[in-house]
Amino acid sequence: GQSALQGRIARYERRNEHLSQRDFLATIGELGYQWEVSGKVLLNVQALRKAMPWTADVQASYRVDDTFSLGSSLIVGDRVNLHLNTYRITTDFRGAIATLTGPSRHDILRSTRLSADWTPPVRDLLFSLSVQRDRRSSNAGFSFDDSIASIGASIGF
Repeated sequence: GQSALQGRIARYERRNEHLSQRDFLATIGELGYQWEVSGKVLLNVQALRKAMPWTADVQASYRVDDTFSLGSSLIVGDRVNLHLNTYRITTDFRGAIATLTGPSRHDILRSTRLSADWTPPVRDLLFSLSVQRDRRSSNAGFSFDDSIASIGASIGF
């Protein structure tokens, strides 16, 4: 098999012309490893840190997401691909504009998705099916559980 390692690191600075309370500076980046175990099996691992402005309230001026993901793909026959992906995102809300009366918001999202793609013998046609389970815990009352199923089709021309 073959493997690839990729990575990047950067500093992200945001300056607001009229609202300096929402300025922030954060370190972001990613590290990923992809391994082609065979011509039919692919595995990947990724760690990612993102920062982005947060304007939904005054409890934070930005948020930082730390993501860890695992994924695999399996080619089954000539026309079917199976994919399994799972990830965990830890989100910290930072840079409060107003005085906080408690701890700053902290969320953890866990997700697992199983999907299948089928390419029929018709040129440029693809059918997809997926099921996904998400669970978020939050110290600020924004927890949820959900299940998602989807069916899709695409045609290229």
